[in-house]
Amino acid sequence: MTDAESPSGDHEQVAGDEPMTPSREIDRALAYLVWLAEAGVGISVTLFIGATQVSGNVIGGKRYFETLASGIRNAEYPEEATDLPDVIADSFLGFQSIYENLPSFETFDPTFIHLTNTRYTIGDQLAGHDGLVWRGKLAAVDGFVLGQLSQ
Repeated sequence: MTDAESPSGDHEQVAGDEPMTPSREIDRALAYLVWLAEAGVGISVTLFIGATQVSGNVIGGKRYFETLASGIRNAEYPEEATDLPDVIADSFLGFQSIYENLPSFETFDPTFIHLTNTRYTIGDQLAGHDGLVWRGKLAAVDGFVLGQLSQ
C-alpha cells in the first residue's frame, strides 16, 4: 500500500496490497482473526499488551455478550431483587445487535477482541480459568501469537 498526499497535506492510504485503511492503528492480521470469530471460527491466541499476556479462544461479540448475560443471571443477588438479574442480563444482550450483520473483511473495522477460556499473567503468575470471557481494545494490543498460555 502506498501513501498519497491529500490537498490538505495529510497522508492517506491508497489502493494496494492491504484490503482497507483502518480508522486507527490495529494489526490487520489480528483483525482478521476477529472477523473469523464473528463468522464462527474460533482460534486460540496469546495477546501481548504491555507487560501483560492474555490468552484464550477468540470468540465473536455476540457470543461474548451471551456468555456475559448468562453469568449475570447465575450470579448471587439479594432475595428481594428477583427481576434484577434479568434486567441487567437483557441490557447486555442488547449489545448483540452490533454484531448482527458481518460485513466483508474489506470493510470490517473492529474495535474490540473477545476471548473465552481466558488466562492472563499477573507478574510471573498465571491466572484465569475455563469459561472466563475477556474483552479488550484491539488498538491496545502490541503483538500476538497463535496458541494459549498453559499452566
